[in-house]
Amino acid sequence: TKWDDRDPSLFQTNDGDILCSFFIYQRHGTKQTVNVCLIRSSNDGATWSSPEIIARDVATSSPIRRGPNNVLLLPLYSTSGGSLVSESFDEGRTWTAPH
Repeated sequence: TKWDDRDPSLFQTNDGDILCSFFIYQRHGTKQTVNVCLIRSSNDGATWSSPEIIARDVATSSPIRRGPNNVLLLPLYSTSGGSLVSESFDEGRTWTAPH
């Protein structure tokens, strides 16, 4: 993106799509924002979707992992400290709020 994109990680879903998760750091004067984004490719990386913000005010430096019952887990961290996770039950099309 036009902002400061950081820590991209790739993950391939069971249906063959490639997901790239990363976080965007934006600074506006003295204010800063950090959001986790996801892009998807359904053609082996030839083209990518537009970035979608899937979690606000958190960052990620870890790849998506597949957990029990095929749930996708995205480890997150708060810029004020603390670990969180967001989950997807549909191969990364939607994500839960960080918890």
